[in-house]
Amino acid sequence: MIPKLVVRTAVRIHDQLQRNRSRPALFLPETSWQECQQQLRLHDLAAQHHWLEAERQMQFRLHQTVTQCRRQLQQLCSQLETNDPSKRLATLGDLAADLLALEREFGNRQIDLRCSVLSVETEPIVLEGVDLGRFRIALDWSLWGDDQPYDIIALDPNPAAGNSAVTQPHVEQDGLCTGEGRLPIRQALAEGRLFDLFLLIRQILSTYNPDSAYVKLDDWNGIECRDCGRRSGDDERDRCERCGEDLCLDCIVSCERCDRRCCTDCSGQCAGCQNRLCDRCQNQCDVCDETFCQECLTDEICSECREQQEDEVPETTDQPTCEAGQSSDTAVHADGVGQTAVPA
Repeated sequence: MIPKLVVRTAVRIHDQLQRNRSRPALFLPETSWQECQQQLRLHDLAAQHHWLEAERQMQFRLHQTVTQCRRQLQQLCSQLETNDPSKRLATLGDLAADLLALEREFGNRQIDLRCSVLSVETEPIVLEGVDLGRFRIALDWSLWGDDQPYDIIALDPNPAAGNSAVTQPHVEQDGLCTGEGRLPIRQALAEGRLFDLFLLIRQILSTYNPDSAYVKLDDWNGIECRDCGRRSGDDERDRCERCGEDLCLDCIVSCERCDRRCCTDCSGQCAGCQNRLCDRCQNQCDVCDETFCQECLTDEICSECREQQEDEVPETTDQPTCEAGQSSDTAVHADGVGQTAVPA
């Protein structure tokens, strides 16, 4: 005999499928597309002027707006597929059978009629030696027409050190990057095949594709510092504003003149005052070619070289010279030795 909870759940999901099929409202994400164009123009402007930090920020914002636009387009595709009258929807019997099969397969199926949520828990997932723990796959059937009416919740979270919102290489902020499984999952949602839907999601969680990962497993425990090689997370690292390389907080330096955050390759030390300078604030002495800040140079020459130049200037004498026709007490012989002349 089928449990009453299973029957009631099957009825509610079936009703939602029927309502979702008849949804007439279809909209293109025009506002999101316009925002994408604006962010792209700002990104290109920063790139043209070589404003690395601004370019990085614009790229992050562009990624967010493009992601939002993509989700809206995917939701529209999902609506179109759901509204296809040729699609066969799961019957009440199909839904009840799937609910029973999920209990047998996962052993921990949960139903919350008040919140319209059907969920299961996976076994602990380990990918290439990284223990990611268990995940809950929670389907909100009241959102069936959305692109992803389900959340992927980490029960034993081991997030990426570089991004705490990523709990699995293909899961960010409880959202799943379905990759090649996108079409099969979309078809399962369109037809109401519950059992196939949860199996497909579990399969994606148990696999790893570095080409579509939010964070690669090689970087799971942090980003490697370019200078010292130590790995660190978001709150323990910074980025050089000149070359864009990732650095730990111990290796990042601040320019004493403009406060830019730089790596060792993009900075130097003033040979005069010993202050740390970014490559933009460095100046060379025209004589010795040593690195100085502008305050330690006078007419592009450092104080030490200027002192040496002053020491090398010959001293002038005020001795009188002999004019033609005048007598002198000193006669100069051919050998250049001066002697006193004796009057005849």
